[in-house]
Amino acid sequence: MDLSPKHARAHALIAWTRAVEGSLRWVSDPRTSFAESLKVAKRAVELDDREPWAQSALGYAEIWGQRAYARGNAAFARAVALNPNSAHFHGWYSVGLCFADMSQKGLSEIELAMRLNPHHPTIYLNFLGRILFTLERYEEALVPLERLAYAMPHNASGLSLAAACYAALDRMDDAKGAVEGCIAASPWFRVSEVHYAAPYKNPEHLSRFMQLLRKAGLRD
Repeated sequence: MDLSPKHARAHALIAWTRAVEGSLRWVSDPRTSFAESLKVAKRAVELDDREPWAQSALGYAEIWGQRAYARGNAAFARAVALNPNSAHFHGWYSVGLCFADMSQKGLSEIELAMRLNPHHPTIYLNFLGRILFTLERYEEALVPLERLAYAMPHNASGLSLAAACYAALDRMDDAKGAVEGCIAASPWFRVSEVHYAAPYKNPEHLSRFMQLLRKAGLRD
């Protein structure tokens, strides 16, 4: 940005990074990170509204940081329209749709992303697991989530989803093991913190997730 202040993608990637650190609680004050993410993402779009990374970063900042689901998914959809062959933009759009209470459409998007990139990033397993969990398809959700736990044993987000699925299926030993993995990976992880990474529009979805995590043994 210092070398090229009008380079939209540089702004977009900084905005993306700030949103990630807020949603994953890598900082003590996620709200500050989300506010900075939104500011920089908006600047990226101002510089070039045809830059898909800028639109995608704006979608992330709007949904995770501001709970602005319509604006966020409009930005994700714009990123997809600008680069329809990019698995990345379809993948992130899928989880944005999930949090906006449109999980069935989100499932179509993540399946498309995985077809576009068969060697997709491991995080797509998290997206697929999240969507299937939200649709209450717990057995199916565990297929990608158990693959994710093998590939990324320190991914607290994926482990928490697996714990909730196990609890829903009354597989309590497995649920307890997944919770222990969450705490080992992220000692700060608590039920009260999950809303940063799981900004559900439908309060029933968030409540169900939190209740299942409590059942699995995660502390408030």
